[in-house]
Amino acid sequence: SYRTLDRLKEGWAELKAAHPSELTGLDVRIQRIDTGKNGVFRRLLAGPVNSRTAANGLCQALSAKGVYCKTVTFSGSAL
Repeated sequence: SYRTLDRLKEGWAELKAAHPSELTGLDVRIQRIDTGKNGVFRRLLAGPVNSRTAANGLCQALSAKGVYCKTVTFSGSAL
C-alpha cells in the first residue's frame, strides 16, 4: 500500500522492472483504503489473471522473491 498516487506509480514501475517475467502484460487497479486514524492508503492490484490457480501461482512466485502478494478480485480504479 502507498500513501500517495505518485508513490504508487513509482512502486509499480519498480516492481515491473524487478519482476518483468511475472508482471509484464498486467494492468493496475487502485483501491483506496481509509484506515481511520492511520489515514488513507492506496492499494496496488495487478491483473487480470486468467484463473485463481494462476493468480495463486503468481503470488507464490512473487512471495518467493520477497514481494508481498495476496490473491484478490481485480477491481478498483484504473491507473
